[in-house]
Amino acid sequence: MKYKTEINTAAISWSNEGHPHSNDFDDVYYSTSGGLDESRHVFIAGNNLEARLLNRTEPFYILETGFGTGLNFLACLKLWTDLELQIPLHFVSIEAFPLSAQQLHKALQPWLPYLNDEITLLLAAYSDLKPGSNILKINGYITLQLIVTDAKDFKVYQPAIDAVFLDGFSPTNNPEMWTEALFDTIYKSMKSNASLATYTVAGSVKRALKAAGFEIKKLPGHGKKREMLSAFKPPAK
Repeated sequence: MKYKTEINTAAISWSNEGHPHSNDFDDVYYSTSGGLDESRHVFIAGNNLEARLLNRTEPFYILETGFGTGLNFLACLKLWTDLELQIPLHFVSIEAFPLSAQQLHKALQPWLPYLNDEITLLLAAYSDLKPGSNILKINGYITLQLIVTDAKDFKVYQPAIDAVFLDGFSPTNNPEMWTEALFDTIYKSMKSNASLATYTVAGSVKRALKAAGFEIKKLPGHGKKREMLSAFKPPAK
């Protein structure tokens, strides 16, 4: 796999409430009116994770496009705690512009009342990243793999993925994260019947997902977003 050779740390501006805004892509990292609820609605519920995990005994693999502040990962970590799951989670995230350890610490302050234990675990494991694969052991069950590279350079991942979080900045501002080529690579990285969810229903995204082989459907969105997308990789014929 080809990786970036140097780190381009995220360029961030901050709201008065301490919420981060990406200067690189002129977009917010999460909804400031309910970012954690949106993560749970779109990615946890959109992939039907709770029902799929309750009786599972095998390790579970999640692939995410765009780690950002780690809010989706923290929602998964909270899910493992709440369900008292004792199966391994390997959470893989592609990120071209990672936050520094200092930026991440600041970005997560607004979520401490809701995710204090989870944030403590993440910050204890997180340091300034290097290009390529960074393996962070969060606890005895959960591993976070941060792959610092451009989306176009991401190659087919193994072991096969169970669920995908498509969470790059908006397709208009960050088109590289929403291409048919990337979706084709993701598709090839997934198990048959593996799921995918994303907050956007942009026509270009729907067409690219279908072209890569996914079967897609619209679901109710979160907050002001009327709709979101869910998809899965059908079994080989």
